[in-house]
Amino acid sequence: MTAYSGHPAGDITRTCFIMHSPSIIVALLFMYKILIQLVLGVYNKAFFKEYFRLVSFDLEYMHRFMLPITAIRMSEKIEFE
Repeated sequence: MTAYSGHPAGDITRTCFIMHSPSIIVALLFMYKILIQLVLGVYNKAFFKEYFRLVSFDLEYMHRFMLPITAIRMSEKIEFE
């Protein structure tokens, strides 16, 4: 198991980065961006609340995976990130 794949905390950390990616809304008009950011914020909060209710670790444990996942995301060279 690595931080890249296999461990649930690594998987949810990667999901968190993807869900907060600016490339999702970079091409939209300013007013749409605000609306989408609001909707995504509400969705993300609900998603993570439910996810952490179902798994045996918490946000602090997930933070252990932030550095390796950040390094992996940077090596992927995704536009607008």
